[in-house]
Amino acid sequence: MPPAHVYKLYTAREAADALQVTENWITAARRAGAPFPGGRTRPEWVLDWLHEHPDFTLKQHQ
Repeated sequence: MPPAHVYKLYTAREAADALQVTENWITAARRAGAPFPGGRTRPEWVLDWLHEHPDFTLKQHQ
């Protein structure tokens, strides 16, 4: 079993599924600055970013 500090990094598709949004939404959030180090993220990172950017919309970043 991995150490407690090791956690799964999600692909855009996996993050979209976990957050119940479309992959287009995830891609737009990534373009707008949501954290995707190494092309992967954690759902809570995206949610934290979204709370810091409440004006984000898919339309603005397509």
